[in-house]
Amino acid sequence: MIGPRGRAVGAFVLICSMWSTSGLFVRAMSEADSWQINALRTGTAGLLLLLWLLAREGRRLPLRLASVGWRPLLAVFLSYATSSNLFIYALQHTTVANTACLGATTPFWAALLAWWRLGERPSGRTVAAAALALSGAALMVGEGLALGGAGWRGDLAALGVAASFAFQIVNLRSYPREQLLPAFALAGLLTGGLVALLRGGLADLPGRDLLLGLGLGIVQMGLPTILMVWAARSLVSVEMALLSLLDTVLNPIWVFLALGERPSALGLSGGATILAAVIVAVGRRKPSPDAEREGG
Repeated sequence: MIGPRGRAVGAFVLICSMWSTSGLFVRAMSEADSWQINALRTGTAGLLLLLWLLAREGRRLPLRLASVGWRPLLAVFLSYATSSNLFIYALQHTTVANTACLGATTPFWAALLAWWRLGERPSGRTVAAAALALSGAALMVGEGLALGGAGWRGDLAALGVAASFAFQIVNLRSYPREQLLPAFALAGLLTGGLVALLRGGLADLPGRDLLLGLGLGIVQMGLPTILMVWAARSLVSVEMALLSLLDTVLNPIWVFLALGERPSALGLSGGATILAAVIVAVGRRKPSPDAEREGG
């Protein structure tokens, strides 16, 4: 019988499958720029989470929203806004390859943050899996990887994306579950509203782009957030960070199946290496997710 941890791993695979549809959604848009896409994505995700909470809480929803402490709300908002907007900046100022490879440093940031904030000490096996995953990402994007030069600001932004996403993962382990979904709902609405206000022009987009943006917010951000809050009960921070790298593997697969863009031999090798790293990290059974705090 599959236990809670196995179900959490399965949920994270489903989460990464939904995350990895971003390339298909974005490639199908004709006029929306990155800022407008981000406004639609985060705002729609926040609205979906709010509707989910309304269905669950009914008349108690205002009380639930009011009970969210300022610390979880601020932490979730900062990780939401920082990661999404730095991602846009990175793509505009460095290569996609650099962004993907530097993003694969997330497990190392997650290990440091979780150790400092939660006392979750990664085992040697977990650190080895993180290093293996990073080498796999380097293989996937090696043909286009070139650090420094004119794109150094974008490279720093890509590192910021990895660190802020690690911060978001640690937040999932830091605050009570009953506060997290309301905090994510409010953070999504705030982020989407601020970006829409600063960028503008959403009303001028074609209907197809608006519908795709709504779909992106539901499939690629809203539903994964609900599952991620649930899965965080049974996985430690570094495991979630490593599992999230499956997005890097799956994204080009969907593009290949839908658009016929064949990945390179290095890309296939890198994807296989990341899969091996994930298996190394989560393929063992542990008595509880807190066991990692004791070392091993």
